[in-house]
Amino acid sequence: MSEWWRDEANIKTTKDLAASHGLMVRSSREPREERCGIVSVSIVPSKFPRELYELACAVQKDFNTLVDAVSMDHDFLTTALSSVIKTDNFTQQVFKIYEAVRLDNQQTCRLGLHRCDYMIGLGTGAGEWAGLALRQVEINTISVSTLGLFSKLGDFHSYVHSRYYPVEPLQIPPNPCLQSLAHGLACAWEQYGKKSAQILMVVQDIERNIFDQRAVEFELWKRYKIAVVRKTLTELTCDASLGTLRELMVSGTEIAVIYYRAGYTPQDYPTEKEWGVRLLMEQSIATSCPSASYHLAGTKRIQQVLAGPGVLERFLVDPEAIQRVRSTFAGLFGLDMGPEGDTVVKMALETPERFVLKPQREGGGNNFFGEALREELTRVGGSPERESYIVMEKITPPPQLGLIAKAGSDKVIPTQVIGELGILGVYLRKEDEVILNFEGGHNLRTKPTTMNEGGVAVGVACLDSPNLIPAKEFLHYCIRNLN
Repeated sequence: MSEWWRDEANIKTTKDLAASHGLMVRSSREPREERCGIVSVSIVPSKFPRELYELACAVQKDFNTLVDAVSMDHDFLTTALSSVIKTDNFTQQVFKIYEAVRLDNQQTCRLGLHRCDYMIGLGTGAGEWAGLALRQVEINTISVSTLGLFSKLGDFHSYVHSRYYPVEPLQIPPNPCLQSLAHGLACAWEQYGKKSAQILMVVQDIERNIFDQRAVEFELWKRYKIAVVRKTLTELTCDASLGTLRELMVSGTEIAVIYYRAGYTPQDYPTEKEWGVRLLMEQSIATSCPSASYHLAGTKRIQQVLAGPGVLERFLVDPEAIQRVRSTFAGLFGLDMGPEGDTVVKMALETPERFVLKPQREGGGNNFFGEALREELTRVGGSPERESYIVMEKITPPPQLGLIAKAGSDKVIPTQVIGELGILGVYLRKEDEVILNFEGGHNLRTKPTTMNEGGVAVGVACLDSPNLIPAKEFLHYCIRNLN
């Protein structure tokens, strides 16, 4: 690897390039001010097995269909989440909203902007992908973020590569993620049938990742002339109301689509009023993205139950689709009270380095690893509280050498890194007609091997692009890196 990055002048130039591409976040010290810096970014795209990337793209339509089918199955959601809603207040509140509107749901459209996240694991043999396997980390059905930034990342990496690695091949796939996201929102807005209506973006009070969100807003206006209004849940407790036909009005403006970039963490609901306005919006005729049922379909518990024998067949008809989806599952285990749950607790406590303990939360920074897993599971292992968690097999991708640039530093230190690939899915259904179902782009978040969590928003991972190479070549590259 060329060592051009040892020259601080080159790094300053590269960081300016990142800024010129809009790869920015607000300052962590003063997020309310107009101070900003570059988001953490890998200055060289990481290698990724082409075959696994193609599988991740191919299976996304299946996952879109699966999430929608699960969200419509009341008996399944009720049974699968019965133990969780007894012990996890946040999931219980979302479930209450779902139950309150289920029999009188006025929303004719279902809009899903999903992201399925994967890591590279080891397969069962040296098959067609050189013993490598695609392993799903999670399904995100609410507040899929950073796509506005990732849409610009390929151009950034192409410039760096052409300047410093002109003779080496570069195969970054096209990434229309921002356009896909905006297209899904615009199509749902169009189905509402009123050109004066706007899209509501529900946001957090303090938002460092505002440029990513603004990119979606600006894309909607540029391509479709659709205006976006931004409000926090707390602001909506005063500004939102229902009209006589259950139209959602926000400060006098009619809303066609409710796009949640908040609402996925308990901190977004400081009082009962925020839960009340979430219910009010769900009772409206505006399309919620996600609806309460889609939100529930993306919980860790549902992911774990879907991985059980014969469960996918309840929702998917195509045997090939079932095989594609099932091939991505890692080991997932419930913690229900009883002998099976006791066995899982014992297994995880004996070898905590092999597992991850996951609560029903999104947004990064919530999971337990290693000794922290042992401590938390020891605390809850003998009580019903454990049922609000799942245990997942820890995925250990082969590491490679990465170069990460961060705000506030003009130096880049070579670091062993692993990546997590996310694939965007866009799904829109009106009553029984599926209007959209497609894979809409990707993101790759890379982190040092010394870090367990991998969120960009929480400051651990960096933005990255996949440089696609054959799986056998990828494996050989990683082996050389370890040696």
